[in-house]
Amino acid sequence: ITSRLLLISDPTSRVGAKVSRSRAMGVVRGQSNNRVVIEFFEKLPDVKTGDVIVTSSYSRLFPQDIPIGRIESIDLTKSPAPEAVIQLSSPLSILEWAMVHPFEPQETVDAPVLPGATSENGAMPAGGARP
Repeated sequence: ITSRLLLISDPTSRVGAKVSRSRAMGVVRGQSNNRVVIEFFEKLPDVKTGDVIVTSSYSRLFPQDIPIGRIESIDLTKSPAPEAVIQLSSPLSILEWAMVHPFEPQETVDAPVLPGATSENGAMPAGGARP
């Protein structure tokens, strides 16, 4: 049995997250250090320095409500979306144990074909007819 590990601090990491106190949602992305950034979905999220950030139900790789860290600083003027820097709960430089969750890839579901829709090349989907 083998496993692959992706640290939340990895710059390619994206994790659904929320503010535990207010439930403001966003996406956490890695910064290659002991900090990560959350980009909020709302333009004016209810967030304060010190708020706890946890994984959300929007995360595909992690169960919800796992602690990520605490808000260290907030930039509500950031464009295109407000951001906050998170100090991770567990310093990665001294991490000794990790919890492994089985990952089962979700089946991809094709988008429904709308009546009269065409593909990018202008062709009709299989079984479709041009109006």
